[in-house]
Formats: sequence, C-alpha cells, structure tokens
Amino acid sequence: MVRSIILNKKILKSTLLSLSLISTLSLSTFVSAETNSNVVAPNKIAVVNVRTIIDKSGLMQNTQKEFAKENKTQIAQFQKSQKELQQKQADFQKNQAILSQKDKRAKEEDIKKLVVKLQKEERDLQLSQQKIGMKLQKELLTKLEVATMKVAKKDGYTSVLDAQVVLYPNGKGNDITDAVLKAMK
Repeated sequence: MVRSIILNKKILKSTLLSLSLISTLSLSTFVSAETNSNVVAPNKIAVVNVRTIIDKSGLMQNTQKEFAKENKTQIAQFQKSQKELQQKQADFQKNQAILSQKDKRAKEEDIKKLVVKLQKEERDLQLSQQKIGMKLQKELLTKLEVATMKVAKKDGYTSVLDAQVVLYPNGKGNDITDAVLKAMK
C-alpha cells in the first residue's frame, strides 16, 4: 500500500554521498604558496573528513525541520488522505460481503482514485524534501570550502583532500577536520 512519509532518508543519504564526492573534488584545490623560481616548496597536504562535518553540521535535522515548516499544510493533507484511505479500505473489507457488485466496483474505484492521489502527494513531498536538502547541502558545501581554505592557508597547507579518499594517512597530524568545523561556526 502507500508508504507513510517520514522524510525519505534514502534520497537524502544518496544526496549526501554525492556531496561528499563533490567536496572531494572541490577540496583538492591547491592553496597557492609563494615560491621563488629556483626553489620548489614541499607539498604540505592535509585531510578533512567531509562525512564527519556533514554529520556534525546537523544537515539532516535542518532539512527535516525546514521541510516540515515549509510543507506543514501538504503534510497534514497527506496524513488526512492516508487516514481516509485506511478508513475506506477497512469499511470496504468489513462490508464487502453485503455490497452489490455495482457498489463494490464503485467503492474499489473510489479507493483506487484515492491511492493515485496519495501517490502524487507523496511524490510531491519527496521532491520538495529533495530540493530543500540540495539547497542546504549547497550552503554547507560553500561554508565547508571557505572554512577549509581559511584553515589551509593559515596552517600553510598546499593541498587538502577528503579523508575518505586518502589510502595512507600518515598519522593524525594533518587532519584538519576539527579546525574546519570550528571555522564554519
């Protein structure tokens, strides 16, 4: 039957993974270091754990709050329609034996129309949630990039990579995740 909408976390999680991949590409931006033409400065590479930043940023909670706020009426209408469908289905099951064929078909058709209506409402709500999530992710990514560049420049890093793509991190000394989180606030 029609699933109840409790903020489609599957869509949000896949979008967050996309954000992580995008940030991996964005965060590998080189911070310019001054060098003279004869001497090449050594690379100083840092890592930042984008997943940790996403988790600690409250993006999921913020998306859920904004979604609930912006779609309050639609959510209420959806829940009302769900209850109506459940009631009609229960009534149909209860009275099915005493209904004429004509009445059965009419009630079945009524239920089918309500199911189609609910499916459309659910798709609309999921699309709205996805749009809100994308908007908030874009804002988070911008803050993340700005904070990462600020920390990298301050600490003299020439490159910053997402910790999830680094196969051999040599110790924890080059992990700037906490500093980036602090700079984002």
